[in-house]
Amino acid sequence: MKHVILLASFVLLVTTNIIGQATFMHVQPAKNPGTAFVMGLFVPGSGQMYNDQVEAGLGVLAVSTGLVLSGASLYSSKEYSNAKSVARTLIVSGGMISFGAAVYAAFNSRAINRKNGMGSRGQGSARLMFGPNSEGIGLALRF
Repeated sequence: MKHVILLASFVLLVTTNIIGQATFMHVQPAKNPGTAFVMGLFVPGSGQMYNDQVEAGLGVLAVSTGLVLSGASLYSSKEYSNAKSVARTLIVSGGMISFGAAVYAAFNSRAINRKNGMGSRGQGSARLMFGPNSEGIGLALRF
């Protein structure tokens, strides 16, 4: 009888740990690469923020906006002989950084989806399932 009680308490402990972990698991929603790209084109760094990389998004926003604004303010300056050339270079550099960050956000959202077991567009390609199968209840990797 003592062994039965120990076995039952062990089974209860194991199942509550499994169920407890399954209940508190955070499932990250699928990231759409197209959305990340378009957001990054319109507002620099917003594609990174969409992918939950807020620090990188704020960095891209600060650098690209700073380059464009400094180039715009330098363009109308008459103090330097080559001010317009430098201003155009700053504005184009800011735009290139913004475009590159948007492309990076799209590729990074695909990588996030693959890491979380989803396809590139969010369809489930492989998932770890817990539930009934042909042999009882257990864990299975489903493709």
